[in-house]
Amino acid sequence: MAMGLPWPGVAETDVVQIVALARRFGDVEAVRGIDLEIPAGETFGLLGPNGAGKTTTLSMLATLLPPTRGDVRVFGASAVEHPERVRSIIGLAPQQISLYPKLTGDENLAFFGRLHGLAGSGLRERIDCVLGLVGLAPRRGDPVHAYSGGMQRRLNLACALLHQPRLLLLDEPTAGVDPQSREKLLQAIAEIAAAGTTIVYTTHYIEEAERLCDRIGILDEGRLEAVGTRTELLAMLGMGEVIEIRSAAFASGGGALERVAGVAKVERDGALARIFVENAAAALAPIASLAREAGGEIESLEVYPVSLERVFMHLTGRELRD
Repeated sequence: MAMGLPWPGVAETDVVQIVALARRFGDVEAVRGIDLEIPAGETFGLLGPNGAGKTTTLSMLATLLPPTRGDVRVFGASAVEHPERVRSIIGLAPQQISLYPKLTGDENLAFFGRLHGLAGSGLRERIDCVLGLVGLAPRRGDPVHAYSGGMQRRLNLACALLHQPRLLLLDEPTAGVDPQSREKLLQAIAEIAAAGTTIVYTTHYIEEAERLCDRIGILDEGRLEAVGTRTELLAMLGMGEVIEIRSAAFASGGGALERVAGVAKVERDGALARIFVENAAAALAPIASLAREAGGEIESLEVYPVSLERVFMHLTGRELRD
């Protein structure tokens, strides 16, 4: 479990509050007024494409970048008024690898641990713990320049965990890693979350957000477009499933599918119709009847749930990785 620190003069709370947070770079407003509360123990995902403002937001949470306006209050401490107090209880694994390549894994951890005030047997215990968590104990004595990119990402995470932060900030932690290291990272992050650490996790990989995050915020062009659980975000569309049906009966359009009860949207590609519905079981019979009435044979039929990618496209009008 993460541990807190006493803060004289600061009323400790059990939430991370982001209040009207904004950041401008010259004429460009990279973050445009974010309001959000993250309760202690939650894993919150910021999902968005490159350039959406995820790293800028995380940099302000980490006190690396002062906001143009607004504030972040980390369990009661203001990142603007008391940045040193915020720094003492956060851990940051930045998108850019922040390690010394000529030092060993052990030496990197010892260096960063001392920066956090750790020493002696307490430091050694923490190093052993985090190396075990990220699966790097067998390679602890090797210089970092001999590590693969995935191993360096895992050591980057280990450095952020040494002082047992109450809030862990992870900026694209699996970017560019091999599948094995990616899985080890995801398992380690899930274990950290299960121990009660509050996590803010930025990514443009939808499957990671769905796997790890209790709630997800969709960030686009510096605006928080929507926040909720996966179920809540899907409910915003008014559609829960997709019926993908191939039949010559639907090739010409005509609007008959759109008039079926429970159909929210229809996309066509030749004889393929992609029908977004509230409930596939209720809509299948009338859709099949339309095909029979038009004299068209159903060549293929598939039903699958609406994805978060579809939610993102609905809210922003573009693909997630654009």
